[in-house]
Amino acid sequence: MGNTILILFVYLRITCNFKMTNEQRFNSVFFKIPKVRIADDFFLHQKEIIEIFLFELESFDGRLKEKLQTIKPNIEKLSNAILNSIETFLNGDTIGAYKIFEEGLEQIKKYLLIKEGVTNISSIKEPEQFYRARIGSDVLFTREEMFHIPFEKRHLVSSQRYSLPGIPCLYLANSTYLCWEELGKPYFDKVQFSRYDLKDCKLKFLNLNHTSQALSFFGFEKDGDIDEMAAFLIIQFIATWPLQAAVSNVVFLGESPFKPEYIIPQLLLQWIVNHKELDGVRFFSTKYNGKIPVLHFGNFSNLVIPIKKSKDKGFCEELKASIKLTNPISYMYSSLLLPQMTSEKIAVEEMEISMRPITVEVNEDLKAPYQNTKFGQIERILESIQPKTIE
Repeated sequence: MGNTILILFVYLRITCNFKMTNEQRFNSVFFKIPKVRIADDFFLHQKEIIEIFLFELESFDGRLKEKLQTIKPNIEKLSNAILNSIETFLNGDTIGAYKIFEEGLEQIKKYLLIKEGVTNISSIKEPEQFYRARIGSDVLFTREEMFHIPFEKRHLVSSQRYSLPGIPCLYLANSTYLCWEELGKPYFDKVQFSRYDLKDCKLKFLNLNHTSQALSFFGFEKDGDIDEMAAFLIIQFIATWPLQAAVSNVVFLGESPFKPEYIIPQLLLQWIVNHKELDGVRFFSTKYNGKIPVLHFGNFSNLVIPIKKSKDKGFCEELKASIKLTNPISYMYSSLLLPQMTSEKIAVEEMEISMRPITVEVNEDLKAPYQNTKFGQIERILESIQPKTIE
């Protein structure tokens, strides 16, 4: 496929003679994630994304252009490191691939958004909740069975977007709807959910949950140039965008044992494990289908938290002591025992601003307020259950 996408992209820009503001460029299709591959070759796909990004980097103007000048060389080095690490990995040198990737991250390390806790957005009226789901049967799991894979069963750790061979991790999503999507949309009534309370555990996450739409909502002035108050966030987004794009590729061949889309996410998780000051990654799900407004900040947000220290069996002591979770429930049991909760409807005007999706839309004719779906109902029940640490 070569540079087909890049050539077409540049040609359309030139022939259309269309002058875009910085804000319009942010809102263009190119900056949206996740990225969908249409070429057979993953490396060429990623190369074309980087080339278009570097072309766009030269197109910003005004105050944004001035502020980018000093870090542009660092962004270019990160971009090249991502490509070189993929190529080195595919050539069989996994250690060399990590070293190249690590050197690339060092170029923009000061611009990585590292946050204590999962959110500190003042407009959010309630603590953000996270959930884990498992496909169950007629018997409910225990809380322990909703934690990470125990060490004596580490052989069950499968290859995921963010995973390392034999290293158990906690994988959480910030809505039951996203849990269900990540599981492949199984029969809902038997899926079991636990709610995780992370607000007091002081974990630090690398936040790759940025969206260009959310930034453009408050980061630009009327002339389309950056707002001075939001300048650092915009620069931070651009500096880390090659990384965010590289970890946000939709899997091209879902049934294949090897997925090249996982190369950079897995190298990033190795970097997190090696840098003890970080506890995990918050990232934008590739399951996003465009049906839910991403201006609603937390939509389609996942967390991965690797274990801190291994042992013969059981669970990571540090995570076990700091993370609280509820006993799991399923919609099947909830509707039998608490029919008033699963049938309750909430008026849209009564719904507080939260991190949850505003609506769930299957198509233009089939959509509903999130809190009135099974997902919203099961979350209300989980909110009534007290979370506890694992004994």
